[in-house]
Amino acid sequence: MRRVAASLVTIAALAASTPAFPAETKYGAGVGKAQVVKISELMARPDAYVGKTVKVEGLITAVCPRRGCWMELASDKEFQTIQIKVDDGVMVFPLEAKGKVATAEGVFTRIDVPVERVEAMKRHEAEEKGVPFDPKSVKGPEVIYRIQGTGAVIR
Repeated sequence: MRRVAASLVTIAALAASTPAFPAETKYGAGVGKAQVVKISELMARPDAYVGKTVKVEGLITAVCPRRGCWMELASDKEFQTIQIKVDDGVMVFPLEAKGKVATAEGVFTRIDVPVERVEAMKRHEAEEKGVPFDPKSVKGPEVIYRIQGTGAVIR
């Protein structure tokens, strides 16, 4: 019985010492009043949105573990995500945000990546995520769509 009580005291002390993620935190400029565009809509018709400011919402599935300079949001369509990228140091998304819901705003961009840069990009991405890199995953040039973030709200 004493072990159980001691364990409960330890758990309570750890919980009290671990800072809770705030109920809602604004990053950068936050988000405006524009209507949310579904991520699946962006990806289904990307050329209609390139260069435009968009607002999206989704579950945060990943955060840059090095500098907090990007986060990925889950789409309303299964296995689809979009990356919200910010300039280093302008906003820093905390690792603890993973699993929270974010509303983010920024310019929807298209990046054409030549084949010679794809391998380096994928290797870097795998390293950041702590997963193995498979050189066979490089098939040729790629097009990446992401949002150059100006603000976000995480809750």
